[in-house]
Amino acid sequence: MRARHSLPRLLAAAMLMVAAAAGWSWATTPQTIVIDGVNDFLPGNLVDADAGDTQFPNIDLGDAYATNDAVSLFLGLTQNPAGWSGVQLGVAIDVNTVGGGETDPWGRKLEWSLAPYKPDFMFYVNLQNNWQAGYQWNGSSWAGIGSAGP
Repeated sequence: MRARHSLPRLLAAAMLMVAAAAGWSWATTPQTIVIDGVNDFLPGNLVDADAGDTQFPNIDLGDAYATNDAVSLFLGLTQNPAGWSGVQLGVAIDVNTVGGGETDPWGRKLEWSLAPYKPDFMFYVNLQNNWQAGYQWNGSSWAGIGSAGP
């Protein structure tokens, strides 16, 4: 990410979205999302109207949504696609274990304020070229989930 200060906010938003999707918070309307570039999230699944709170508004995240159906967890983040080129988003998820990574899969130190817990899963997408990847902590390092790429 270009702006390092936004990673802790993204991780905090991801934690809120996971908590919400698990039924601990706001997102209470189960639904299946169609991934087609259109925001299909119901208004009741808005976790945080996050826009306008960073130093660089052109790379600021907008609304954050979370929901689930009987099979999948859906996390939605809005961002202005014309705001900045090369924007990368990352989501880290902890599944309530004390294990997990202290760095991301590329060795960058994570700020993770929920010690002793650390992220068990990480997902990335580059919005400019649609490169995406998923990783799982295997006890000593990050292992790819599936194949990375467009």
